Amino acid sequence: MKTKKNFPSYHINSPRYPSLAILYDNLAYQDAGFQSNQIVLDFFFSYMKDNQIDTKEFIRTLAKEYKISAGTEDLLRVKKIMAESYLVQTYNIAELFFKEFNKVYRVIHGIEDWKTTERVGNSDKKLDPLNQLLKNIHGEKSGKLRRLPEYLLCDYYRLLRNGYVHREIVESVSMKKPAEFFNKNIVGCQDHFKQYFKVIPVTGIPAPNPPSLINFQDFIIYSRALRNLANFINELCSFSVKQAFEYAQKDANFLRTPKKINYHKFPHSKSKLDTYLRKYYVSKYGNTEDQILEFLALFYQKY
Repeated sequence: MKTKKNFPSYHINSPRYPSLAILYDNLAYQDAGFQSNQIVLDFFFSYMKDNQIDTKEFIRTLAKEYKISAGTEDLLRVKKIMAESYLVQTYNIAELFFKEFNKVYRVIHGIEDWKTTERVGNSDKKLDPLNQLLKNIHGEKSGKLRRLPEYLLCDYYRLLRNGYVHREIVESVSMKKPAEFFNKNIVGCQDHFKQYFKVIPVTGIPAPNPPSLINFQDFIIYSRALRNLANFINELCSFSVKQAFEYAQKDANFLRTPKKINYHKFPHSKSKLDTYLRKYYVSKYGNTEDQILEFLALFYQKY
């Protein structure tokens, strides 16, 4: 998705949590697949309209040819179902990211007391990974995250996902929470998203949309907002290169190559070790040259 130049990408300055690279890769492959699906679906829709083809008969003919059940001839309903499924799968990727982020965040910062529930009425409600993080950071940081439009948007799509997965017979019941959340939190952020999220796809009205109008645009904005939210949280929960080095030492594979190289006995192998350490840091924490040099210095100070 293309964006305006002033788009708030929440630039990362500190070392990157390893889970961010996983998130970027998962979203890249998923987005490519879903956008290809949408191209096929939109072309199919336009082709039949432009050629004045009987939709029902054409779908039945194709279903017979490919031995696939036609299911429905209502293409508008198909588009809505596809858009809903895109949100569900994107949330699965988001949940995986936040679970891994929380795990590493706790280790790096030495946090043992981690709250996973919040009191609702007379019972404890299990929190999703993102809101667990919100629950366990305090003061100014918590407030910044809670007010962030991208956080509110991602939480809205989480509620939508829950409504789709735990669907009620009456749709208004499943969509009650996300509809209320949209009116309370997302409507007030619309100017933010209109300013920074440039509309590119022609399919669907601009997002974010209320539950009754969800379309492909909502998936596009969800995927982009999730990336920016991850970058923002990385800086909100930042850590140092020294902490990155200390965490790396917990990785059983980290010292395997240095031991094989054995540069103490073979000093000429130091260049190979430098290359290995650089690649390791880049794959886990980012490619800032100053950080890489500090990481190498910490290694040679200890080993």
